[in-house]
This record gives sequence, C-alpha cells and structure tokens, in this order.
Amino acid sequence: MEKIYLLLGPEKGLKSDFIKRIKTSIGECEVSRFHAFEDYEDGLYAQLGSDDLFAAKKLVIFDEVQELKTKDKIEPLVSYMKNPSDSIVLILVSSQMKVAAEIMTAVSNQKEGIQLFYELFENKKEEWVSAFFARNGIRASQEAVSAIISRVENNTGEFEVVCSQLVMYLRTVAGRDNLTTEDVEDFLTHTKGEDEFSLFCFLASGDLDKSIDCLRAIISSSESPSMSASLIAVKLSYYFRRALSLANLSASMPMDKAFASKFYEDDRPVTARKVKDSYLKALRTYSKRDLERILVLLAEYDIKIKEGGRLQNIMMEKCLFDIVKTKGKHPASVTFLKMTN
Repeated sequence: MEKIYLLLGPEKGLKSDFIKRIKTSIGECEVSRFHAFEDYEDGLYAQLGSDDLFAAKKLVIFDEVQELKTKDKIEPLVSYMKNPSDSIVLILVSSQMKVAAEIMTAVSNQKEGIQLFYELFENKKEEWVSAFFARNGIRASQEAVSAIISRVENNTGEFEVVCSQLVMYLRTVAGRDNLTTEDVEDFLTHTKGEDEFSLFCFLASGDLDKSIDCLRAIISSSESPSMSASLIAVKLSYYFRRALSLANLSASMPMDKAFASKFYEDDRPVTARKVKDSYLKALRTYSKRDLERILVLLAEYDIKIKEGGRLQNIMMEKCLFDIVKTKGKHPASVTFLKMTN
C-alpha cells in the first residue's frame, strides 16, 4: 500500500469504491476529510503532523485538489508529500484529470500513486444501470434507463444511490418486477430534492423568484455551501450548452430527431418527457444568441465565484439575475445617479 494516492477524473463512484478498498486494507483507522474550497489548512496539517494515540493508522482524504494553484497552497502540501508519515495514508482527490505539476511530480515516485477515473462512455452507463437492475430482479426498459441517465449526476456513485432507491420503490410501492419511464419520473419528482437541473428548469421558464429560491434550497441542503455555489455555474453550463445544441440541430431537422442527435461530442440523447419540456421552454425563452451569451456569462461567473470568498452565494444570485433579466448581455455602460443638493 502506498502512503499517498492521487485520484484523478470525474468518475466519483469508482473513486469512492477505491477509497473504500484502501480503508478496508488499512483496517481500524481514524478517517478525516478536507476540501480545497474551504479553510482546510489548520485541520489538514494538524492531522498530517501528528500521530494518533488510539489508532495504528490514519486515513486523510483531501478533495478537489485541482483548486490548489498558488505557491502558498501548493508548497506546504508538497513538503509533507516528500517525507510522509508511515502511519498515515493520504488520498488526494481531483474531479479533473490533472492538478498542479508539483503535486503530480511528488506523487509520481510511487508505483500505484496516481489513479485515473474516466467518465463512462454512454453505452457503458446504460450497461451499468441495466445490469444493476438485472442483478436485483428488475427488468428496466431502455427508455427508463435513458431517463435515469439524463436526470442523475453523471457518475456510478449517484447511479447506485438512485437505482437502489428505485428497486425499493418498486418492491414496496409498485410491487412489480419491471421499471418504466413513468416510474422513474414519478419517483424522482416526489423524492429528489432541488438540484441544478431543477434550477435550470426555473431559468428555462424565465422565473427569477423561483430560481433564487431553488438556488438557496440547493446551497442550504449542501454539506459544503461554498463548494456547492462554486460548482453550480459549471453544472448549469451543461444544460444551457445542450439547449444551444438543440437550437443548432433544430435548424436542420425536426425536434424529435434533434433530441436524439449530437451537436457537441458529449451530448447524450434526451428521452424523458419532462426533460424535453424543460429544454423546449428554454428555447422559447432564449434565442440562440441569448444561449451563446449565457454560456459566456456562466464561464465568467465561474471564475468570479471561485474568487468571491464569502460572497459566493450572493454572486451566484446575481448570475441568475443576469441570465433571466439581461439574457447574458453586458450593459453597454454603467449609469450612476447624480447627487443633487
């Protein structure tokens, strides 16, 4: 077993499985977790700098290390990595495929230190979801599988949670051994809390008040509000880019074919009725040019929010205002009120 691991890539479920295997290999141990989005320094280095008196080993997990970009953040971590404790296993986790070069170099001298977790291809996602239901004695229609993939965050960890809940739902409520699109829609509508897709649906309708309420619900339900705010703009970008893709495709083909086609490489088919309705609302609310501007706006706010500190949530609300009210347009000039005596 290595003293340090670096887990790279967007596939959260497989990374979670890897961490569980490491924990099992260690045996009884203290586990602590930190996020690079938060004020982690005191807690992280207190854990790395002291041996635990009651456990033979410690497992320290440090998430989203791609956010470490400045010298004052990178150097203390690399300094520890050059001389790690024998009683600590440090797991660095990134949702991206690379992090700061100094961190990559510090891990590369360990044989199995760097592990890559790529996002599953579309057909592999379908195979994974279908196989899960088959193992549990459930026949899932192709449309139901597609509906799950289109509504659930794109990783096997989220798929497993939702699919497990659907199995229990069928056994205790429906009492059947087959899963339909209607089952998926009914279940997710009544049990799934507000998420980025819910927020997109309100934005697609141009409803600013409900968009703000939805944003606040997402942030208040998150274990890490600052991390949630910083990721929302990125996730919204996916839905608005898919809307732009549909706008481009519908210019040359019927909308039904557009839903099943790709304009961008990682587009996936849209099959669920409610998801289709949300995209159609977006295309009625925003023109193709509006969607292009909104995508630029979201990219700009992604940077601003990450630099915003305690103002992240307020800045995200301002982003929603700019989407709904200005449709991504930057004001030509700023007008100030004149003070009069």
